Amino acid sequence: MAPPQLTAGVPARFVFTSRDAFGNPRSNFSDAFSVTSTAPTPLSFTPSPLGNGSYEVFAAFTRSAAFSLAVTLAAAPIAASPAVGAVATAPTSPLGTVVIPPPSPVTSGRVFAFTVSARDEFGNARTDAALPLVAILTSPSGAQVAAAAITAPAGSGGGVFVGTATTVTTGLHTVDVLLSLSHCAGSPFAVNSRSGKGGGLLERGGGLRRWL
Repeated sequence: MAPPQLTAGVPARFVFTSRDAFGNPRSNFSDAFSVTSTAPTPLSFTPSPLGNGSYEVFAAFTRSAAFSLAVTLAAAPIAASPAVGAVATAPTSPLGTVVIPPPSPVTSGRVFAFTVSARDEFGNARTDAALPLVAILTSPSGAQVAAAAITAPAGSGGGVFVGTATTVTTGLHTVDVLLSLSHCAGSPFAVNSRSGKGGGLLERGGGLRRWL
């Protein structure tokens, strides 16, 4: 009654046929079938008659998980119901791919890291080993430099990428993270860069001390 695997967001066609007790098609379309899904999302569907007792239903699920679609007549399931299978993720999309910025502030002259979590447009996690990700760091003056390559750490299983960048001046910087030349969710993000120079301890008379 159904394809073995669906893709998130893509309508799939389910076909079933009304028959009498002897297996003959019932073509008057007077039977009141109920078509519902219990997973991954509870939904109801209206079947459309095709002819010779057959009906079709188009169903689309957006969550990557197991699915179950049941056809019942007078609360009793028809043969081969429910149809079960799996919903695969849609292609990786910048609409769903999420950028996780570093804690701010960062220190000027020191490398900071940010994370990119690959997802499809519906937010389902992807396991890509490589993606055309690009990051651009913009300084307060407007100068732009490309950040280091954004790669998946070895042994991570894919889908999670780490990028690095280094500020060379202080002030508020922005980082644009692009997937196939489109902004990912959470991009651009801002980082405040502060001086990395440490202070000294000034000794004064009378036991008073002050940090510089």
